Amino acid sequence: FKETQKYGSYTQKPNFIPEKEESTFLGWFERNTSTAYQFGERIDRNITLEARWDTNTYTIYFDENGGDEIFDITEEFGKAVMSPVPTREGYTFDGWYEEGSDVEYNIYRIENRDVNLIAKWLVNDYTITFDSDGGSYVPSITAPFGSILTKPEDPTKDGYDFMGWYEVIAEEDLEGDLEEDFGQVEPEGGVEDLDQVIVEEYVFDTVEARDIQLKAKWKERGYTVTFYDGTTQVCKFEQDFGTFVSTPILEKEGYTFLGWYEEGSDTAYEFDTIESR
Repeated sequence: FKETQKYGSYTQKPNFIPEKEESTFLGWFERNTSTAYQFGERIDRNITLEARWDTNTYTIYFDENGGDEIFDITEEFGKAVMSPVPTREGYTFDGWYEEGSDVEYNIYRIENRDVNLIAKWLVNDYTITFDSDGGSYVPSITAPFGSILTKPEDPTKDGYDFMGWYEVIAEEDLEGDLEEDFGQVEPEGGVEDLDQVIVEEYVFDTVEARDIQLKAKWKERGYTVTFYDGTTQVCKFEQDFGTFVSTPILEKEGYTFLGWYEEGSDTAYEFDTIESR
């Protein structure tokens, strides 16, 4: 607007405050000045004043809901912004939502209001795979992160005692000193693949945020073979399952040795390797 006043009179402040969408009025300024014009001075020249504005700012507040910290965004109205993506162990991020809303909030520019958002998460499933190393089959377990793990029924293997489940890790994925970081390394009954290392026995607790490969550890059973001549013990062998048994030969004056028989059997025992009994 334009206002005409007499020479020598004094400037008067307009009796209204101008308005502009999503802006705050800062005052009237002469051109090329940084200080608001002070009304009430004596008029001795033409004066041109312009309104100056400060664009309103609004804030988007983020509730990470258990995820890593995301900083709130405070920017001017209408400014384009990018949607931040938080992370959380064992979960997949599923978007930002206003409290009580089932519709994902689309973050692309600053609205003319403050916004409070909460992260939505989907729990991940992870799989534990069991390698029985020649023992009975044990099915894999797939379960949500953080859920309680139940140890499966122990596998069985002819001639062996089950000693537990041990984790298998690719050697290139290990860092530092194996003995220091993982305790016992490559225990008896370990893997044959030189690119893999078996570390400490796995403890079944809750599902971790990773897939896991476990391998059974076995210990060979020891068996006793006892030889008798009638009621007299001739010798006794302590040997592991599967090892070869040597046949002792007896000599007895006036007799020909016919072989060794299990008690109650009419068939000579065929010596080969130690059985699981």
